[in-house]
Amino acid sequence: PQEDDTMKKITVNEITCMWEVGNMTDMSQRPANGLWIAGKKYQLTSCREEEVGEHKVFLTMGAHKDSKTAVVIATTATQIIVAMTDEEKGQKPGNATKAILAFAEYLLGAGY
Repeated sequence: PQEDDTMKKITVNEITCMWEVGNMTDMSQRPANGLWIAGKKYQLTSCREEEVGEHKVFLTMGAHKDSKTAVVIATTATQIIVAMTDEEKGQKPGNATKAILAFAEYLLGAGY
């Protein structure tokens, strides 16, 4: 829905959305049509820089309110890593953040 509550048809390319999120360094760079994964639009809630060992990665988080799912995305110089959580299954974004940062550290240590 738009500001006046009318609907506007758009074409969404989920890969392009993910690429745009992967290039974000702050919230002002959000994709114009949002982040779409598996047909669901996620509201991006934060984007910040994190130190992982000797490297820096960007960590972006988003939520899909209706399904109680969340997405945590870590971006290195060469990789976009995605973790998804489902509150109804007892999964928490905080745990996903720890896991994704550990995986990013592993990839960076392996030269990716």
